[in-house]
Amino acid sequence: MRRMPLAAIVVLAGVTAARPAAAGMLCTSDDGTKHFVALIEAAAKDKAALDAARAELAFTCVEFDAKPFAKRLAAACQTILDRDGDTAECMRDAAAAGSATLGQHDVFGWIRDHVSENPIDEDPLFGLGKLELLAAADPARALPVVLDTWRAAIPRAAAREQHHGEMASWSAWRQRAAKVLGDIGGKDEIGFLTEQAKATRDAYVAQACRDAIAAIGKRVAKP
Repeated sequence: MRRMPLAAIVVLAGVTAARPAAAGMLCTSDDGTKHFVALIEAAAKDKAALDAARAELAFTCVEFDAKPFAKRLAAACQTILDRDGDTAECMRDAAAAGSATLGQHDVFGWIRDHVSENPIDEDPLFGLGKLELLAAADPARALPVVLDTWRAAIPRAAAREQHHGEMASWSAWRQRAAKVLGDIGGKDEIGFLTEQAKATRDAYVAQACRDAIAAIGKRVAKP
């Protein structure tokens, strides 16, 4: 069965990898991300401003460019979380900005336990995926989650493939996971990626694994 490249999957299936592209169409402002951060800060100061922030998709739009605004988002989101409880909106933004915790709030744990992601049957949602959020929040803790999720999905994917010809989500998820491993993995992950590149018949997943291996090699080679 011929596999689709990630670009084709984005267009045809609307999978998670399409989220950054969708952001470019929906998250528009003359001030860029600064505008959405300001809306979140306003919501932190006054709960009545939450509706305005949500109407402009501020909480979702900042996910794609959160790191440069990490301090501002951490301050605003901790205020919102302290006031309103553990809301999905600010937990996601805090994770995207690189916060594993905010005060008494376990951001990483909340994302791990409450954000669902099915590698072989992914829903077309808008925003960063669970893998990317965990990796941004705490790379060291994210690494075993990515690996365990991948390994656990392999037999499920094999069984599904026997009865279902379309495996676009599984292909896209592995390409995303390989990218994440390339960003946060080390020498120990090279063996796993090498195995997966050899085991798959999906040329695009195999290439993603090889790209991740190359990315790890460059990082670990730096003095």
